Amino acid sequence: MTISAIRWELEPSCNLNCKHCFVGKSSLTYPKRIGLDAGLNILDNLHQVGVKELYFTTREPLLNPYICQYIVRCTEYGIKTSLITNGICLNDEQLVSKLINSGLCSISTSLEGPNAETNDMIRGTNSFDKALRGIVTFQNQTIKCGKTVPINLQMSLNAYNSNLCSTIPTLIDNLPFDSLSVGALSNSGNAKYNQDIFLDDERYFDLFTILAKEYRKIKNPNYVLIFKSLMPWEAVLLRYLTGYDIYPVTPYCSILNGTYSMLSDGSIIPCISLYDENKTIHVYGNENNLTQKLESAFTRCVEEIKSENETVKRLYCSNCYFSDRCFLCPALVNDEKMKDAALSRCIKAKHRFEKLIEERYKEGCYLKIDRSQVLYSYRELVFQKNYADSIKKEFRFSIESESDRFIEELLQGLLYRKQSFKTENKIIRSLILDGVIALSGGHSA
Repeated sequence: MTISAIRWELEPSCNLNCKHCFVGKSSLTYPKRIGLDAGLNILDNLHQVGVKELYFTTREPLLNPYICQYIVRCTEYGIKTSLITNGICLNDEQLVSKLINSGLCSISTSLEGPNAETNDMIRGTNSFDKALRGIVTFQNQTIKCGKTVPINLQMSLNAYNSNLCSTIPTLIDNLPFDSLSVGALSNSGNAKYNQDIFLDDERYFDLFTILAKEYRKIKNPNYVLIFKSLMPWEAVLLRYLTGYDIYPVTPYCSILNGTYSMLSDGSIIPCISLYDENKTIHVYGNENNLTQKLESAFTRCVEEIKSENETVKRLYCSNCYFSDRCFLCPALVNDEKMKDAALSRCIKAKHRFEKLIEERYKEGCYLKIDRSQVLYSYRELVFQKNYADSIKKEFRFSIESESDRFIEELLQGLLYRKQSFKTENKIIRSLILDGVIALSGGHSA
């Protein structure tokens, strides 16, 4: 068992009480904060077992007085650090300067809408203005310190911001963010006690479509738009309807990649969303056998998660193109309402996409390839899925495996190639579903 990354739920307190917080004060009791020496000792142990990334996350890590010392220690060990904060504390220029100079690699913050009215209904009075001022302070200090630290924004679509969804892409383009990650609400934590903030489940996809279309209107946007809550077939359908290049990132559990959560007292657990006080491993003290202890404690948990997913997929996803790589979040699987809604959305998107694509096939269509998309994914997707051999056989291309020449020949052979493509053409279908190619004109459907 490899421990590649840790999400350290560093601080048990928070200066906000957001209505949608999945680790809100009303739902989860954190252990007490540990001292500096104990925290540094934990980082020593994590380094020894090979941790490469560490995320300082909920509740509000900047309330921890030792945060900068922890980042410095990680930097000394070559551990990449990311900070997830609500942004309020970033108004402290001295703190921000220390953060930047400690070696912080990236920072993420949240807003819940394009203005104070929509945001503050979720996050609290004046939180919008304070967070924005904090982000501007952070950006100014990075310039002053001669550093580059990407700033990421997270936003959940909800009943308060949905009517202003079309204004969000342009607004964010004028703010100092490098990316915007948009998703649906999770029915956990504080959100369980604030059901009025939820949208009808079908509404989310409509809003994602609006966001994608408005984003495409921006010439040379200053940030990347990311969709967090799409099921695989929703990503495929959204790309077809809007022309926005969305790689269909299938749902996956980070535990399977060796990413774990760690509580404020140094207890490692599989995931904060699956918190169970009886399944914790403490990593302070002499922990030379930490990896073995984790493997012993969590192997059964991982097997249970895999088994639960397989049961769901046998019922809903047995013939799905994405079935072998789609792994639903265990917290989603454990929530019958959320699970059924997500699977229903995915199935509906599949049927809608297949109906639209059949109409395009009958008309005859051009294949369109986004060069950057191919550059990004051809080694990851194309050769692993043996596309090269299949394309050579059907289109008689001379393709040199693992060579950039593949890109040029794929473009020359398929780009704007006029012919009717049928659904039984597995090569074309796979390339479309994986986002390597698209059918021109699809976004007008």
